[in-house]
Amino acid sequence: MASLMNTRRGRPSKGQRHPFTVKLDMERAVKLVELLGILETSGVEFLTPIIEAHLDSIDLDEVRHQEALPIARAS
Repeated sequence: MASLMNTRRGRPSKGQRHPFTVKLDMERAVKLVELLGILETSGVEFLTPIIEAHLDSIDLDEVRHQEALPIARAS
């Protein structure tokens, strides 16, 4: 007889995740909540692909080696 502890139910895991919290001004928060209601989705489901796409577009090597702007050096 198979152990119930080894039986997985629901969708498969996507691996480890790290939660982040953001604070929106009230106008944007109200707009987001209304949009989520219209789309019948959660904030996580709506925002995750947007943040993933934005992060995927960033070249960390370029950001790490970015020089200071000449104006900052002059002051």
